[in-house]
Amino acid sequence: MKRMKLIDDLISSVEDKPVDDLRIGIRYTGVRIGESIGLAYSFPNRRLTPGDEPEVDLIDKKVLNLIKSENLTKASTGNGALNALLPLSEYKKMNVFDHILKIAKNYENIGIVGRFPFVAKLKNKNYK
Repeated sequence: MKRMKLIDDLISSVEDKPVDDLRIGIRYTGVRIGESIGLAYSFPNRRLTPGDEPEVDLIDKKVLNLIKSENLTKASTGNGALNALLPLSEYKKMNVFDHILKIAKNYENIGIVGRFPFVAKLKNKNYK
């Protein structure tokens, strides 16, 4: 499965380190490892069944491989850890919506998950 290959490649590109702090919120999961903080989406309305609860104490434990868990809370924790461990790059500040509208001209089909204010412009092909 290509998705797991991508995840395995990302995992192998970083050194797993123990978690210093972990916050699982309604919308986001935050994982602090050293001076880095990684965020991941916390899936709403997740239903935990007995034996499916996330580990109570993940502090000082390596959690990167939890990203492969079928338990969405654990997977979010692993994803947050991965985001904290990925190397920082130089970032260019930009308006992502304007950027998407700009590059959309080059594509016939565009897939977007979520509700964003610029989608109507994409549907009408009414680009700036």
